[in-house]
Amino acid sequence: MRIGILYNRSAGMPSGRERESVSVNEGVEIADLIERVLGSRYDVVPVRATLDVGKKVKLGGFDIIFNICEGYEGDSRGESWVTAQLEMAAVPFTGSDSMTLALCQHKAKAKQVLISKGIHTPRYQMLHSTSQKLEDGFTWPLIVKPVREDASEGITQASVVKNRLELNRMVERITDTYEQPALVEEYIEGRELNVAIMGNWPCLEVLPVSEIMFDYPPDLHRIVDFDSKWVPGTGAFKGSYGVCPSELSREEFKAVADASKTAFRVLGCRDYARVDIRLRDGIPYILEVNPNPGINTDSGFCRSAGKAGMDFPEMIMRILGLAMKRSGVKETPRPERPALISAERMNAREVAPSDIEVLLEWFNDAETAKMMDDPHTRYTREGLFEAFFLREKLEFDLICSDVEGGKPVGFISIYNVDRSTGSGEISYLIGDKTRRGRGLGKELIGLLVGYAFGELDLKRLEATVLPENGYSIKLLKNAGFREVGVLHGKFFDGMGTRDEMLFEKMR
Repeated sequence: MRIGILYNRSAGMPSGRERESVSVNEGVEIADLIERVLGSRYDVVPVRATLDVGKKVKLGGFDIIFNICEGYEGDSRGESWVTAQLEMAAVPFTGSDSMTLALCQHKAKAKQVLISKGIHTPRYQMLHSTSQKLEDGFTWPLIVKPVREDASEGITQASVVKNRLELNRMVERITDTYEQPALVEEYIEGRELNVAIMGNWPCLEVLPVSEIMFDYPPDLHRIVDFDSKWVPGTGAFKGSYGVCPSELSREEFKAVADASKTAFRVLGCRDYARVDIRLRDGIPYILEVNPNPGINTDSGFCRSAGKAGMDFPEMIMRILGLAMKRSGVKETPRPERPALISAERMNAREVAPSDIEVLLEWFNDAETAKMMDDPHTRYTREGLFEAFFLREKLEFDLICSDVEGGKPVGFISIYNVDRSTGSGEISYLIGDKTRRGRGLGKELIGLLVGYAFGELDLKRLEATVLPENGYSIKLLKNAGFREVGVLHGKFFDGMGTRDEMLFEKMR
């Protein structure tokens, strides 16, 4: 079974929001944790969210996607945009669909749904500018936040306002910096609860409730602002911490659980979610509902899962299992990759996701890179995963391993394959430095030629070599390749282009 892990990473944040990159790019770390868990059982390929990700996941042949994407290039709306592409590609994925993600992203619209179902939520109004009149009946203080951001982005101690002047300052900051309306809510003084839910309606499980404790100095409001989540060393970060399970009476827990499950259902959440609540006088006021919430090891959701008896790997497997059951995806073991062709000392098989680490080491080795097309290219895991598993071009990449022990020692590739002419280009390398100079090059080329002319039924192969690479020239000639010309300016060495010798072999 092949699983993709869809995550987002932003190259930069808009002006005024630079420090928020720490929250926007948290998904990279979570994707790595999930890959370690799932990679022990399945073929796993990390997939960075892009505007053509639907095409990528189709090319990747995934059985299911573990979706932890929370935006696109710093825009929180990208969470639903990217998920919509998964839906159009008809590839199953974990968590909520694009409609629910978009609805919950827009806090005011989500609150409208909650209110229509009789669920308590702080009174609110959206303000698009400082000139807009505040409706009658609001009780100060108020709290002001962007209407569609996650992870406490845009929330500071100044977000709690006590008069119209302070309100205007915050509305202006949000509309200017975040380019969206400000959500103004009555500030609920009470206990802050994170309610984690797993399952699909009607089978929902409320995990042990986590409570945010505020050991704040008197001058700080008891809120979960950006500093408290993301900026170590600040008073808010040091003074706020989670306690799980929260000490709730039976009546309080029932009220909190019932409100959270109802919110989960009416907003259309799937598989898992976190509901943030302020509890005042026994009444739970829902602040927001978070489908696909953060699941890092220090998150409130993970804390609740731990108290429910799940460690991180078990939590990940349960989320995946819920999505597979809901989508009708059947679990299959990691596919066997038998040798496609063998020589005396080596076997060759298709490159697998688990080979990326060793290939990354080989391709970035300075000595090996001297003879590669661009010796100054620095390869990345992200780039190699995309090149090998999310591509449209016709290419055949094989890893070569010892017959005894199975240790990877080399790599061969047949690329730019043209089925109409029966031609292709070849490349190869001995990655294991301890095995160089022992005659393996001859076997590598033998494997490559045998696979190209035998299994792939090609008629013509090309190879290019730098003139000073006498070893490869000798290997190619001994394998029956003949020199047919010079490619001018194809090779780039970081300073400029150089000529290469062109060889061919006919079947």
